[in-house]
Amino acid sequence: MINDFLDNLGAHQYQKMHMDKNTRKELEKINDKLKGTIKEYLRCNSAGRQSRVITIEYNVKEDN
Repeated sequence: MINDFLDNLGAHQYQKMHMDKNTRKELEKINDKLKGTIKEYLRCNSAGRQSRVITIEYNVKEDN
């Protein structure tokens, strides 16, 4: 019984930390339109807060 509880808890935490496939596909379509680069991060602080961060970098210009 405790194993079922832990399995359910683990599945719930996994869902909280990972976006669904449709959302990911939408972000990839936007990124393709922008001709950008997607980067994903896990941000944590000393208070124990953690979050997923996604950035899309586009229209990059470099002065050389």
